Amino acid sequence: MINYRDRQYGYEASSFNHQTGKPPIVLVLSNGRGQYRMTTFEAALPNAFSTAAFMPEAVKKFLDSHRRDK
Repeated sequence: MINYRDRQYGYEASSFNHQTGKPPIVLVLSNGRGQYRMTTFEAALPNAFSTAAFMPEAVKKFLDSHRRDK
């Protein structure tokens, strides 16, 4: 089970991936009866909000300051 906070953190991390050209984070979801399916945060939360959507320059600056390939 995923709570709201974890869902939001996951969506933010996936939106950061998008911002840097990486693929989205994949979720593995269970129906509780042994069946699973794969999706993304973007597909699972179609109208979610992210810092990347309303402050793209701040996100870019943050990501640039934390790049590992510097």
